[in-house]
Amino acid sequence: MIKIRSALFTGLFILNGCAVIESRELFVTCRAADTYTTIQVIRLGGVEMNPIFRQVVMGHHWFLFIAMQTALSWFVWEHWGDVKPELKPAINVISCLPPINNFQVIKEQKVINAREGR
Repeated sequence: MIKIRSALFTGLFILNGCAVIESRELFVTCRAADTYTTIQVIRLGGVEMNPIFRQVVMGHHWFLFIAMQTALSWFVWEHWGDVKPELKPAINVISCLPPINNFQVIKEQKVINAREGR
């Protein structure tokens, strides 16, 4: 899985300078991927590391978690034009790191669950 994570991370940097890395669509896609993968991690027995979302996610308040992620995505979508162009790639790379990490955590949690018979 480290190879996949490295490939995805490298791919984000290769896209630097392309329209995709500066797009608000990429931001929203990464937020959606983070939402989905976070829920999968928690369902497998993992822990949310983001202190902002921890109480909501660990309490299995999925509707509230999805609403919060949607609100964040909507806010960024609406104000993307106000962001300095040189910051957009960095914002998107940072936004895409959590789901990349979550894929690794999902794999590791499945191994732990199999070992423990869950």
